[in-house]
Amino acid sequence: MKKTILFVSLSGLFITSCTFEKGELPKIATTTCDSTVHYNPTISNLILTNCGAPSCHGAHTTTHQLTVYSILQGDISNVSDRINGRGAIMPQTSALSASDLSKLNCWISQGAPNN
Repeated sequence: MKKTILFVSLSGLFITSCTFEKGELPKIATTTCDSTVHYNPTISNLILTNCGAPSCHGAHTTTHQLTVYSILQGDISNVSDRINGRGAIMPQTSALSASDLSKLNCWISQGAPNN
């Protein structure tokens, strides 16, 4: 009986201490693709510049070497989520410029081809 009363009391405490605040959702880019975006050199340079640091996703990292096309393509859904503010935002150092974000989103929407 004492355990039940304690459980009910603690449950009430947790339930009443929870709040829900509406925050602004991250802006997800809406992209109009006017032309084909090419992996080489456009996307490969963008990835190398913004993601390819050795401590991030470059050649000397052990996971998610995004400077390698096949790895980038295999992780494209996660990359899309991260650059568009779903999950931990990438790149961590600074947000992509609107132009770079648009190029990357266009390339992804075109099927992330190795062109």
